[in-house]
Amino acid sequence: DMPHLTPYLRQVDWHGSYTAAAGHHLYTARSFPKSYWNKVAFVAEPTGRVLHRAIIEKDGSGFKEKNGFNILASSDEWFSPVHAEVGPDGALWIADWYNFIIQHNPTPKGFQNGEGNAYINPLRDSQHGRIYRLVYKGAPEAKPFKIDPESNDDLVAGLKSDNMFWRRTAQRLIVETQNTGVVDELLKLIDNTSVDEIGLNSPAVHALWALHGLGMLDGSNENVNRVVTKALKHPAAGVRKNAVHVLPRTETGAQALLDANLINDPDLTTRKAAFLAIADMPASAALGKALLDASAAEENNTDNYLPQALFAAVLAHPQSFDEQVNQVAQLTKPDSLLNLSERISKSLVQEQYSLDRRAGIPFPPTVERKEIHLKATISKAGDDPLEGIILAQGNNQNGYSLYIQNNSVHWLVKQGGKTFKVNTRGALPTDQFVVQANLLKDGSMNLLINDNTVGSTKANGLFTTTLIPDRVRIGNDNLGDNQVGDYRKPFWFKGRMNARDSYLRLLQPSKEEVITSQSQEAGQDVPSAGSVTLKMGVIQHEMKFDKATFTVKAGFEVTIDFENSDFMQHNLVIAMPGTMEKVGAAADALARDPKGADMNYVPQMPEIIAATRLVDPESSESLVFRAPSTPGEYVYICTVPGHWRIMNGIMIVE
Repeated sequence: DMPHLTPYLRQVDWHGSYTAAAGHHLYTARSFPKSYWNKVAFVAEPTGRVLHRAIIEKDGSGFKEKNGFNILASSDEWFSPVHAEVGPDGALWIADWYNFIIQHNPTPKGFQNGEGNAYINPLRDSQHGRIYRLVYKGAPEAKPFKIDPESNDDLVAGLKSDNMFWRRTAQRLIVETQNTGVVDELLKLIDNTSVDEIGLNSPAVHALWALHGLGMLDGSNENVNRVVTKALKHPAAGVRKNAVHVLPRTETGAQALLDANLINDPDLTTRKAAFLAIADMPASAALGKALLDASAAEENNTDNYLPQALFAAVLAHPQSFDEQVNQVAQLTKPDSLLNLSERISKSLVQEQYSLDRRAGIPFPPTVERKEIHLKATISKAGDDPLEGIILAQGNNQNGYSLYIQNNSVHWLVKQGGKTFKVNTRGALPTDQFVVQANLLKDGSMNLLINDNTVGSTKANGLFTTTLIPDRVRIGNDNLGDNQVGDYRKPFWFKGRMNARDSYLRLLQPSKEEVITSQSQEAGQDVPSAGSVTLKMGVIQHEMKFDKATFTVKAGFEVTIDFENSDFMQHNLVIAMPGTMEKVGAAADALARDPKGADMNYVPQMPEIIAATRLVDPESSESLVFRAPSTPGEYVYICTVPGHWRIMNGIMIVE
């Protein structure tokens, strides 16, 4: 939510919310009241003409923001703050772009785009700007301060300053000049165990990083080793955390971390730093055992980030989880009921890759001696028959492919030029269906449609040699019994694949145990009275759908191929007749919900019939739903905050 002083805003999207947030800096001096110290971040929003106070609060091993309203706002239509940070005097210095035209695009009708593709407007001002200095009336007058790079006294005084501007300046000068003559003074700062009013010892933190920049943490200086090791038990959590960051990734460093018991540090941010440091340390049975014990701690299980950090550490020290891995292979309970230790153990033998080409996951994953489980949700696009590759890897000697040809699904594996194949018999379902293909450790191959096994075979010996070569090409029209690889594209498919529900899962057999995956539930198709497929696009720069209305039959299965050719995110939400204002208002309210983006700005309410997720620019999404049985004029909107007012249409159900 962006509290602003005037309704006269020019925003391209996310109306009434932050769309051009910039210049994020924390208050890191002591001239402002204590409630600001290392806690309030200043976020500039030029389109709203505000400078926001984001109150940063600890949340487990991470942080969350609390809305602190504005510290500065204006109704001046030229006021455009873009940056704010603490200056050398402890005051807040604000850069005002001072421009009437803030947005880059979209281009209004009658205007042209120029340099940088920004639309040309005579009101753009590239010559003027303003700088504001915001001071606290109750603060003492700032004293002049300077640092002579050749004066150790000045450098130490800078490190002791209550303003991080001067601490960073002193640290930078020490490192740039490689001033080893100040090392003893740095050690004294780190050895000081006092803390300030908010539990910090900032000079010690900067002294640690100055030592790091001087190359003094290579283990050769016993005095440095002693002081840095002692800092792992400093009363200030920030000193402990930064001591972990600069700690050498050696056996000695690992032992120091264990001795300080930082894996169980009460400050979860410091604990997270310890886990991540262990991930970079030499393999150690002692570290592995400590991680196994840590996986049983409830606070590690429920935190937002500690499970991932702990797993990263376990990957470097997995030995202690061998017994757990064997046990988890026998479990039948769902993933949601696994504890952290069991989840980590399962992750050591299982990898999952989304087939969504927009997910950015690199292919090929390593599949040598691993079980392979493919799943994809498939449906037709129009009247054309399904055809093409769902996923393929490898070449004509070694590889695998799952594809559809001649109204049949083919699951093909090659080993040393020998072909093993399973395919469906009879026609495929006319509506959406789920296809699964598996290759198990014992060489079994099976193929399923909607959870029903339609074919299986034995491909003996596939786990004895490398199955997939390093070179992988995917996506050729030439399909057939002898075709596995030599493809051009990530995927080639004439039809529709629901990428969100489609994945490649790899299971690594543990020693001699056979790891089997739990069956995946697939929804059963509802008999359809008929179906219709249509395309929906976006009018670029106008924030409108390219269709104002469309008509469907009651009870029909409707597939909308929604293509977002715009430069911003949009979604497509179908709602009950006459509910546009209600649903739109609920969508706008999600702008003030920290989980609004995770919900794709789709309100949880019964008025909504179907909705896509947020579709990125130059991306597409297919929405499949059953048309209501009651005729009427149903609304469809984009629920990105503010968009629904002009980005809407009518779905007529007959």
